[in-house]
Parts: sequence; structure tokens; C-alpha cells
Amino acid sequence: MKISKRKEDSMDYDEDYLEKVFNQTYPGLTMYVRDVNLPDAIAQKYTKGLVVSPICAPSFAETHGIGFDGLYIGAAVNKSESDGTHVYSNGAPSGDSSPDGTFAGLFVGFERNVNNFRLGVEFNYAQPNIDGRFNDTNGITSEGIAQLDEEYSLSILVGYPIKQHEITPYFKAGASIAEVNIEGGPANGAAGNGYSATYEGWHAALGLEKSINDNLSALIEYKYTDYGEESGTLAPQFPGVSMPVELEIQTFTLGVKYVF
Repeated sequence: MKISKRKEDSMDYDEDYLEKVFNQTYPGLTMYVRDVNLPDAIAQKYTKGLVVSPICAPSFAETHGIGFDGLYIGAAVNKSESDGTHVYSNGAPSGDSSPDGTFAGLFVGFERNVNNFRLGVEFNYAQPNIDGRFNDTNGITSEGIAQLDEEYSLSILVGYPIKQHEITPYFKAGASIAEVNIEGGPANGAAGNGYSATYEGWHAALGLEKSINDNLSALIEYKYTDYGEESGTLAPQFPGVSMPVELEIQTFTLGVKYVF
């Protein structure tokens, strides 16, 4: 800031000192200082060192009560409820292995506040290590096992902060990958016969984020993931039998998030 001085009457002050103070306080502004003769009643209200701040438009954070903008990391507790539908090429009874369970996860992302919306991209990773099975003793019998070992997802996120409650409802969607171990065979004979598959699918999620302080928030989320179908044979004992498995997962999440 460069201070420009207009004089009607003589006034002594340290111009260099004032310029330094205002450059540190209001960088980029130009201030004009004018000498005036004030009535005593008004002049007494001004003291040495008093700075009168200009009125500024409120920031996005002040307007919406949430100031998150930038890189963030987080941790979550997830509860998944899955449908793993097994079908056998030899006509054995089909069934649902339903790999359900609770597991931890991590996420990292970047977001910006744009025109009163929060826009971001987020990557999630988890090692669920959850499994499910069914055992059907009817007819030629069947057993199916599915174990969800790893899960990755990349999402685009859109949120709208609400100041009154310091919350942000949000929606996100994107691509998901899961590493799944599949086993199948006759009743009580599936273990060791099967294949490993990499599922590629899509997901959509709705969530609600609550601001705790300037850097920390808590969130709750529901996510639906459709992984489609993968297939393989039940080697080594049944190499001539194939078993496609269709996988869908519903995930409920509680998490905490820290913005740098």
C-alpha cells in the first residue's frame, strides 16, 4: 500500500510507520489520509494506534459456516450388506453368499468452494476381509463362498453447505474396483475350488457432513455399488463347472475428516 497524503492544515505523523502497518494489515489497498479539524467531542474518541477496519463482504465460510477448502484425509467405519448371487453351469442349485460385515477404511480427497457449492474428487480404500456363504442340500446340492478382500473407489463429489446447522448434504458417484475370492462346489465341499476375480463397477452415495471446527468434520453416508458379474471355473476338483457370481453392495459409513 502507498499512503497518499492530502493536507488542509499541518499534521505531524510518522508516514513510513503508518505505511508499514497498513501494508501488513491490508495488503494491496490504497489509503488516503486527510488532515481535518474535528470538534473536541469527536476527536476524543480517537486515540493513538486506533485502526478503523473497513466493512468487507462476508467470506464463503462466514456465510455457510463451513470453511473447508483444499486437501483432506479421513478414516471411516463401514458396515456392508452384500448380495453375491452364484449360478452353476451344471444345474446345481443357485444361491446368495451375502458377504456382510464391518470394517475400517481410509480416504483422501481435494475440494473447492465454487459458487456456493462444494466440488471435489475423492479416493477411498479398504481391506474388508469379509465373507459369506450358502449351503444348499437339495437336489445335487451346492455351496458357494465369496470373500471381499480389497475395495477401491474414485468419486466426484458435489455438496451444498448450510450455515444454519453447519452441515453439508452431498452426493458422490464414480468407479469402484473390488478384489474377490470365489469358491463353489457341492454342499460342504466348496473350499479350495474356485477363482479370484477383479470386479469393476460403479457406485453412487448420499451423505451428510457436520462441521466440528475449522479443520475437522464428521460424516454419515450411504453408498450403493453395482459390480456386475464375473465368472470362473471351480478348479481343481471341478474344472468343467463354471460359476458366474453377480455382486452388489450397500455400505453404511461413519467417518471423520481433516482438512489441511
